[in-house]
Amino acid sequence: MFHKVSRMIKDVLQIGEPILEKPTKEVTDISSSEVKTIINDLVDTCIAMSERSAGLSSNQIGYDLRICVCRRTDLEDQSNRESSSAVDDKTLWEVMINPEITKASKDESAYWEGCLSIGETEKDTIWGPVWRPDTITLIYTNREGEKKELEATDFFSHVVQHELDHLDGVLFISKVPNPEKNLWKSPRLNEFLEKNKEFPPVA
Repeated sequence: MFHKVSRMIKDVLQIGEPILEKPTKEVTDISSSEVKTIINDLVDTCIAMSERSAGLSSNQIGYDLRICVCRRTDLEDQSNRESSSAVDDKTLWEVMINPEITKASKDESAYWEGCLSIGETEKDTIWGPVWRPDTITLIYTNREGEKKELEATDFFSHVVQHELDHLDGVLFISKVPNPEKNLWKSPRLNEFLEKNKEFPPVA
């Protein structure tokens, strides 16, 4: 006997949808079928869009609960440095239920961020630099119901904070300094990167 397993790839809601602009609700029953559905939908969608995605939050696919998935870019970097095997999907996509930042460094760094909710295709994606704490500590519950504490640094710290902003109803473009000069569409940004081998200076 074979058991058919189907992936549920969801459409990512775009800027202007009201659910993206309001805080999500805390999860009270982690074992509920709704929570399991949301987790599966988030992970399946991230895997399907892995070339563009560093994470995804529940309200981006139409659910109003405090759940997100963050790509473990820190583990990918470690794997690349050590020339070890690729990180498997279950480890790569970290499920975070009711995540909360408990500590943030005073030191900040800027990374250029994009968002699946601001541009339906790679060509339409808008990018901009965002300053965030370089190191954070957060607590959350994972998909197995275990309480976890995690320290995130550098780019991974930005990934986590970007997704937690989504859960608070905040889109990254609201944090881009001087948006008239610092918001770039993918084609223009890629052309600049190809020519200069680095991101544009923050205007």
